[in-house]
Amino acid sequence: MLHRRPSENLRVQAGRLGQCPQITIEIGTAHEVYNHVHMRNVILTGLLFAMAFLSAAASKDHDTSVDPPPCSPKMRQAIDTMKSQKSRADIAPPVPLVSPEAEFPDSARKQLRKMHTLFADSILGFTVDTEGNPKDVCLIQPAGFGLDASAANAAKGYKFNPARDHGDPIAYPTTLQVSFRLC
Repeated sequence: MLHRRPSENLRVQAGRLGQCPQITIEIGTAHEVYNHVHMRNVILTGLLFAMAFLSAAASKDHDTSVDPPPCSPKMRQAIDTMKSQKSRADIAPPVPLVSPEAEFPDSARKQLRKMHTLFADSILGFTVDTEGNPKDVCLIQPAGFGLDASAANAAKGYKFNPARDHGDPIAYPTTLQVSFRLC
């Protein structure tokens, strides 16, 4: 049963109505009273909400590196089209101005050594916008071991002189190969 009662904030009360436990939740002007049958579901939902909220807050405070998504067929086609037009004199490709190095995590180094592998390459695709910033970073060829996330973070820090078509800045899909080598 839904009762309307003015309330500004979220308020949760637990108590008993006779022999039946109940919980009351108010959000804004909505007010609902749940009996013991619904109480378990409400509490579980509230706990899940709280866990999701805390998890999201924690991920903003810490750098939780996530591998970039795979490049879409549309992005791959755009990259291939630009590669075929690279020889056109009227289109100047973007030129890197700032190119930060990718971090080589110790855990990845250990895994590569364990596999007796000396190197791994991550190939990324992205579009350099008209301001010279990389947008929509995606993965063409994975290196694995958490290196793709490191490569993507580095790519997002790049700054380019944007590509130009007859002197005007244009968005330009391109690739970046990041090589990780053990010495």
